[in-house]
Amino acid sequence: MSPRARPQVSDASLRTKVETRLAALRIRRALTQEEMALATGLSLPTYWRLERGRIDNPPIRYLVNCAVVLECELMDVMEEKYLQWLPVAGQAPSAPEPARRIGLKGAEQRRRRS
Repeated sequence: MSPRARPQVSDASLRTKVETRLAALRIRRALTQEEMALATGLSLPTYWRLERGRIDNPPIRYLVNCAVVLECELMDVMEEKYLQWLPVAGQAPSAPEPARRIGLKGAEQRRRRS
């Protein structure tokens, strides 16, 4: 992959008809879904589901690979729903108190600072 300028991500530019931040970034980089799937090591159907937000809890490796290919920060490809508390079978049914205080608001503040 040839080196390209790193895209600047803004919430306003992501308010398009695309379903996810990942799709918006891919389109801005002028890459096809097929190119992304190949570059990330994902099958095309898996990449389609990831880009359309059909994978509720994607493996972090999928997201890291996408961020590396798109030359952006991991948080740039993270959807808000990925940052919410997700109980694990047999674990705490709700977020512990410190996580509730930080929540998505803290993640958004960290994203804006970088």
